[in-house]
Amino acid sequence: MLIVGTLLIAVVIVGGLASRRWRARATALAFIAALIALLAPASTANAAVVATVPLGTASSFAVLGASEVTNTGASTLDGDLGLAPGPDITGFPPGLVLAPWTTYETTAEAASAQAALGTAYTNAATRSVDNDIVAELSGLTLIPGVTAGPGGGALLNSGNLIFDGQGLTDPVFIIQAAELTTAVNSSMQLINGADACNIFWQIGSSATIGGGSTFQGTIMALASVTVGSEATIHGRALAQTAAVTLIDDTFTSSACIEDETTTTTTETATTAVPTTDDNTPSVPAGPTVPSGPTVPSGPTAPGSPTVPGGPGGPGGPGSPDNPNIPRVPGSPDSPGSPDSPGVPDSPGVPGVSGPPQTGGAPAPLDLPIGRDLRLTVLFGAAGCVGLALMGRTKGRSTTPA
Repeated sequence: MLIVGTLLIAVVIVGGLASRRWRARATALAFIAALIALLAPASTANAAVVATVPLGTASSFAVLGASEVTNTGASTLDGDLGLAPGPDITGFPPGLVLAPWTTYETTAEAASAQAALGTAYTNAATRSVDNDIVAELSGLTLIPGVTAGPGGGALLNSGNLIFDGQGLTDPVFIIQAAELTTAVNSSMQLINGADACNIFWQIGSSATIGGGSTFQGTIMALASVTVGSEATIHGRALAQTAAVTLIDDTFTSSACIEDETTTTTTETATTAVPTTDDNTPSVPAGPTVPSGPTVPSGPTAPGSPTVPGGPGGPGGPGSPDNPNIPRVPGSPDSPGSPDSPGVPDSPGVPGVSGPPQTGGAPAPLDLPIGRDLRLTVLFGAAGCVGLALMGRTKGRSTTPA
């Protein structure tokens, strides 16, 4: 429709410019069309509903390194600390792993978490891209879906980056980048339902978080993660092949860990064996036992003999039919009431014609009212007006004097 409208108005403009009489009007029409195109709002990308990235056994870790984990100062981790294959975790203490979380240094638990991290990394890296962005994140607003910079290259946040959940339920953001750097004191903001627990950074090499900055989401780096002094990470720093370096940093990961634990518990409960109200497993009832034969009752005992009554007294004069019962004269029969004549059938009420039925309201058109539709309508209207004016002028010019 946009193409048709554009061609229509183009024909009017070109035809008008070919005529001296119409040049002024065609020029004005072209100016109006250009103004409409400039004022029409640009269309925006739609949010994509994508599945979350399954972290598995790596989900409970605030920090997970491969070659080493080093810390300087009083970093605080609200989640597990792990290292595999190692060899060493240094700087804890003075770094602190808050209860009830644990440190797993070159243990089977840490190795399992590294394996789960590799699976999650591949899951995020192989997602199709929904939203393309520029390399500089500052001033951008990201929407749910899979996002990548130019050619999947490096990304930089030198100021403030906004995550807009657009009111969706548990919106998921996956950002793919070859490398990630955030500047000192940079920030990330969450609006309209966005949650740090559902933001995943798939980094093809290393991530560097600037000191004093605020970061949102889980970093899954193929190589290393370096966090500058006094940064706040609302998420996780997970490195697959190299080190994690901390300096007086704060990790708030427990909210995401609790959410994932609740989800796992719910799924387990759904597949549990059904129980009764007292949580005792139901036992199937056994087969029904047939009842025995009916026992016949014994013979009935004979009753006592009937005692004859004494002689009766003399009766009075009886009626002719029964001389023992005195006759009482009866009352005369009352004449019956005459039958009431029936009520004649009432004539039926003539039917009243109802109001004429009106046709239902036409179904609303489910059309996206966006840039393309508005331009089509405006261009088409302008073209029609232009054609009408040309026809009117042509008619005047051909009318004999």
